[in-house]
Amino acid sequence: MTITQKEYQNLLTILNSSDEENKIVGLTTLENLKYEANEIYIMLLLKHSSLSAKLIEEHAPSLVKLHSDLITYNSIWVKMKKKNMKKIVNKEIVEFFLQDWLNFMKDSLKSAGYDFIEDLNIKIEINGELK
Repeated sequence: MTITQKEYQNLLTILNSSDEENKIVGLTTLENLKYEANEIYIMLLLKHSSLSAKLIEEHAPSLVKLHSDLITYNSIWVKMKKKNMKKIVNKEIVEFFLQDWLNFMKDSLKSAGYDFIEDLNIKIEINGELK
């Protein structure tokens, strides 16, 4: 099963729940997803979740190393570049990652005092087609 952006949002809500049982359900779901088809979503879910390493180790042991490697967007980007970018044919996933990164950049710039920046945009060009 490949998750959709809506399912991503639902899983993120579950993983960030204050209820530990919800977090366990979310981790069990991640553990049972086909990793390769969902790798970018799984990486972003782990990055944006409030999960402890202990909880991940107990309920999603196959994701422990991945979680510890995801300190920055750069680490996600490096993983994508090494493994996935050539394999990903679904431009929706790449666009989703880049939009997530762009939102991170906007927030980072504003929190660093660059509040004069009204907006940031990314132009994606795929095979000569502007998106």
